[in-house]
Amino acid sequence: MKVWLTMLLGAGLALPAHAARTPRDYAWLYPLELPAAATDNAWRVELTPAVYAHVHDPTLRDIAVFNGDGQLVPFARESPEPALTPREIVTTVPVLVLPASEPAGTGTDLHLLIERDGEGRLRRLETSERAAPAASAEARDWVLDASRVHGSLESITLTWAAPAGDLVARFSISASDDLQAWRPVGGGSVFALQQGQARLDRRELGLGTLRARYLLLQRVDTGAPLQGLQARIRYSVRAPGVAALEWVDAQAVAPSGAAAPRGDSADGSTFDYALPAALPIEQVRIELAGDNSVAAIDILALDKAGAAPTPLAQTTAFGLTVEGETLRNDATAVNPAARVGRLRVHARTPLAAAPRVQVGFRPDRFVFLAEGKPPYSLVVGSASARLPDYPVDAALARLRARLGPQWQAPLAHIGTGVPSGGDSVLKAPPVPISWQRALLWLTLVGGAVLVAGLALGMLRGERK
Repeated sequence: MKVWLTMLLGAGLALPAHAARTPRDYAWLYPLELPAAATDNAWRVELTPAVYAHVHDPTLRDIAVFNGDGQLVPFARESPEPALTPREIVTTVPVLVLPASEPAGTGTDLHLLIERDGEGRLRRLETSERAAPAASAEARDWVLDASRVHGSLESITLTWAAPAGDLVARFSISASDDLQAWRPVGGGSVFALQQGQARLDRRELGLGTLRARYLLLQRVDTGAPLQGLQARIRYSVRAPGVAALEWVDAQAVAPSGAAAPRGDSADGSTFDYALPAALPIEQVRIELAGDNSVAAIDILALDKAGAAPTPLAQTTAFGLTVEGETLRNDATAVNPAARVGRLRVHARTPLAAAPRVQVGFRPDRFVFLAEGKPPYSLVVGSASARLPDYPVDAALARLRARLGPQWQAPLAHIGTGVPSGGDSVLKAPPVPISWQRALLWLTLVGGAVLVAGLALGMLRGERK
């Protein structure tokens, strides 16, 4: 009897053996392209829109990497080092008027007498021909001293004391590290315009990610002179684990939903857009189709079928032609709660045509350890397969301790995807009958009946 109970309990509590995962458990497979002579221990993967399009799990846990032997390798989302968390800083920088006697042409040398204070900041600039005059109302060129900024310069924001009315000013921008050799790094326009009830104001000049000690602003239009120019520079120190912003076009589609507004109405114009996949968007750029147009815009997300649109941001879009140049609005930052696959753009006044819409997203980064032999493959899309919790961060910390805190895993390029397990693995498997649980209950019930029978037999024996 004891042996029989032990056998039943052992069978009932036995755990099933899980079958090893294979690439066929995922819908799509993407080859990972590494250099032929690669010997690195870890590699970085940045998800593309094509990969996002096949993700089935909202938490991105139906993604994995297999080696050439068809075995899973350690693979996890990369976490930036806490000490290197991205920071954006805005600081005011000194602005010095460049003497008008020697305008600085792009790519030429400036022969200047330079005077610095005890901390190395510029105090005065003079040409070799004459002393620098006081700040003039006709000033056209300015030098910005960014020598105390330690980071990547991203933008310049300008303010001025006069003129107070409408203004459009175009600049070319050059950079230097020694105030002698200058290199062109771009340009842009700032403006302050009033059109009816709409006030358009843009005072920022983008720099991308520039490193330089000094910047030269040269006024290239013939508009009203600027007086009392001041400048603030936005710069950042970014972590190695933060991917660069990528831009993709959104495609206009027919408005969705039975209650969705369509085309022009008394409330304005509505346009829906589809993205290549549900992406973690951070910015939206809207370009109106016509020149000399302006519209107040609402940007909404349409990800949940049948649900009300989720507001993401509001902005003013415009396209204005001034002195032969078309001025357009900047991109608008959004903070969606999740990845977004469809957008709605609602203009509060009618528009003649659908605007062009682009979205900027920062791809999720993952890292895998080069365990086993290549080639390595990224697989994605499954209703049941989930990524194990690999402690990859600990391995990366050891590598950074040896190679330096700025080290990051080299990038593995994602190739063209091919079907693997197909759509069948995206369907939830039928709920299996839990034979172990049923057997356990059967064992418990049988044991209880047996105990009750024994007790009943003992009672009968005592009565006799």
